[in-house]
Amino acid sequence: MDEKERLKRHRCKVFFRVINEETQEVVGHLVDLTVQGLRLISEKPVNPDAIFLLRLVLPVEIDGTMEFSLPAISRWCTKDNISGFYNAGFEFRKVPLKTVRMIEKVIGEFCIEE
Repeated sequence: MDEKERLKRHRCKVFFRVINEETQEVVGHLVDLTVQGLRLISEKPVNPDAIFLLRLVLPVEIDGTMEFSLPAISRWCTKDNISGFYNAGFEFRKVPLKTVRMIEKVIGEFCIEE
């Protein structure tokens, strides 16, 4: 992706769990979000290029739901030597327009632009 095309990241102000739909395990906690992808912090490393169906659990109800799913592929993962946690980046894949609108609402409600 061209640097000019990159969207500004929006850092989350509240706690969001991100769950792997396949295993029902917590993958990590959301750090920042765009309509193209997300970054999270995790206790375990995430394999790059792995395909996921991620479920984002909201702290409050939005449009009648407390969670929604996002098809994604992991792009990178690095260990934070200070905290011992892992930072992982995900790119969303073929996200329906309804879900894009939900992401935009989450950004507007719970995130600040970096």
